[in-house]
Order: sequence, then structure tokens, then C-alpha cells
Amino acid sequence: MGLAALSRNIPGEGLGSNVPAPSPQTPVPTHYMGAIEDRATCPAFHGKFPFVLWRFQMGIQKSSRHQKIIGDCGENIICNWLSRSGFEVMIVDHTGLDIVAFDPITENRLGITVKSRTRIPRLEEDSVNIFSYQKGKDDRQKLLDACRAFSCEPWIAIYVETSKFADIYLTSLRNYDEKYRKIGNAIDDWKMRRKHKELYRNDPDVKHIRIEFQEITWF
Repeated sequence: MGLAALSRNIPGEGLGSNVPAPSPQTPVPTHYMGAIEDRATCPAFHGKFPFVLWRFQMGIQKSSRHQKIIGDCGENIICNWLSRSGFEVMIVDHTGLDIVAFDPITENRLGITVKSRTRIPRLEEDSVNIFSYQKGKDDRQKLLDACRAFSCEPWIAIYVETSKFADIYLTSLRNYDEKYRKIGNAIDDWKMRRKHKELYRNDPDVKHIRIEFQEITWF
């Protein structure tokens, strides 16, 4: 995304019109002010001070390729946690399937579909779509077919990050169907409201990791 596009990406205008504007009372960290002033007075940022200030207030400003990037990020983070837990694991490029993981202790082979999202402020509790059945689609069947081909048990993984932390959820498709799925909906989703998070917390069949973000020095 070029500077011209960035300059239009302001709440209420252009690419940023779907992003809520920050409150005028939102404080800007003192150690950011120098960078903000430098960019605001730089010729390349002439007249773009509102965007620069808003960027620091919002904390998350998605790039034009962020959907692809966050998808890859979620898959790699989940691979990492499975690997450091003793699983033999690999990312696969196959319809309906993102990760194959083998547990050498139980000898179970998991076929995992991963759904990753970055949530901006005030949208943190939005659900994450898992399977769509709209317009003739059947994402669930794609996972089942892939797992059958690779002799895997179907699982689902969710990676959702906000400006402060990320949550990873991992559970079997069977567990999801028995406890959380509403049959007949056009989309199967993973709820992210507080009451649903409490259900996941109390379910031993839902694996959950929270990763806290702390910016030491960053843009």
C-alpha cells in the first residue's frame, strides 16, 4: 500500500471507513510523540498528520495483504506449539486442510483446519467463521474428505489476535459438533463473547493458549 493510499486510510474516509475512529481522549504514549512529529513534518507525510496520529491511537492498522499474512501466521504459531509439545507436524497446502500433526505417544494423527483473525478495537468479540454452507459451499466436507485421504482425525484451530493479546483454541471436530455447533445455520462459527470463552475455559477438550503482547520499542 503506497503513501497515497495510506493518507486516505483515515476513519470515515477511503480504506479506513469500516474502522471506528478513536476517542479524542485516547492518550498517545509519550515515547511515540517524537516519531509522530517527525513523520508529520516529513515532506512525504505532508498533510497526513491526522492519519499518523490515528495510527498510533488505534494500535492496529492492517496492510493490504494482511488477510494472507495473518492466515500464515496462525498456522505457523499453532505448528510451533504442537512441535514444542512433542508432535510431528507440518503445514500442508491442501483443500480443507492446513496442518497435519502426529502424536507419537497416542499415535493419533490430527488433520487441522486453521482460522485466523486480527480484531481491531470494539470488534474483539466477533465470531470466527469456520465452515460455510452458503452458495453451494460445504467447507466441512472439504475437511472431512482431506482427513479421509490422509487418515486423520478432523480438528479445528482458531487464532484470534487483538492489540493486546492472542488466543489460540484447538479442539476436535467431534467435540465442536457435540457442544458448540448449532445445526442448520448457514455458517458454523466459533463464538468469542465472554460467556463462550468461559465455556471453553471449563472444557478440558478445548486446548487454549493466550499470548500476551508487549511492545518494548516498535513503530
